Amino acid sequence: MCIDPGVGEITGLAFYGLLREEDECVWDRSAPFAMIEQGLVEARTGARFPSRVRTIYSVSSRDNAIYDQRYENCGFTSVEVEQTLGGVGADR
Repeated sequence: MCIDPGVGEITGLAFYGLLREEDECVWDRSAPFAMIEQGLVEARTGARFPSRVRTIYSVSSRDNAIYDQRYENCGFTSVEVEQTLGGVGADR
């Protein structure tokens, strides 16, 4: 995750695959297979939405295909956010 240190918002996500090494699985940090940029913000609630999604698909052992999806000028028609605090002593 990429987090904006000024406001604490998640601005991006990267997804990595796993590689088998001997008796364990380790993250393949050489290249994420999907990256999501969270650049769209709904004005009323502040909810973040993807502005770009990049997916890398292996076509063969030597070639990859890169798919870019961009989201611009989006309108959010029904965004609802609910916040609750719960747990022990929540009724105080």
